[in-house]
Amino acid sequence: MGNGIRVKKKRLFYNLNRKKPKSYKKYKKAMEWYITVMKKKDKMWYEKWVEKTLQKVIARFKKYGITPAMLKEYLEKKGLGALYMEF
Repeated sequence: MGNGIRVKKKRLFYNLNRKKPKSYKKYKKAMEWYITVMKKKDKMWYEKWVEKTLQKVIARFKKYGITPAMLKEYLEKKGLGALYMEF
């Protein structure tokens, strides 16, 4: 029972950089998602899916450690201070 044909051969072409780059934009994306949901909430008033999505947004904020003060500062910098809602 030798190694024979089943010996692992090195592939000719392979990716040397398999590790994906870490997302440093995740905080910005979470806040942009909040802005999108709040704009839809203003247009559609209180629909069930908007409320559920807003809960997911707030859960993501807590997961990433985004405080209400950080969110308020970001919204004011964007000129969207009216969209701020305490969570």
